[in-house]
Amino acid sequence: MLSSYLIQTTVSPTKPRTPRSRHANINLATNNTPTHTSPSQQVAVKGKEMPALITLLHTAIEHAQHYPASAEETEREGRTTLSFTLHQNGMIDDVKILHSSGTKSLDYAALSAIHTAAPFQRVDRYLKTDQTFNIDVVFTLS
Repeated sequence: MLSSYLIQTTVSPTKPRTPRSRHANINLATNNTPTHTSPSQQVAVKGKEMPALITLLHTAIEHAQHYPASAEETEREGRTTLSFTLHQNGMIDDVKILHSSGTKSLDYAALSAIHTAAPFQRVDRYLKTDQTFNIDVVFTLS
């Protein structure tokens, strides 16, 4: 069964000229069944170790994210669904787009965030075997 971990992040504007804020929401899905929701982190998890792993992934991806200037200028929004396998050493592979946003720059920004965030640090503390994650990166201008 595939379950979801909803994590919302805000991507800071690179240029203060725009009055609209930019947001990218990340939805992580694994083969774990959620049993608890933490409102402060917006993370549904099973067991005690997953919240820390999800927080670790969220933080690393959030720091690597950016909203493409070309997409902002043309007011493009969209959702890119990615899949990747995370290994105990923090490395990733089998990164692929499952569903395109319809905008190449948004798809590239989503892929870039995952690749830039890797290798994820201290994953071996939480991950006992390789884990496949599906991630929705939602780009919205508001």
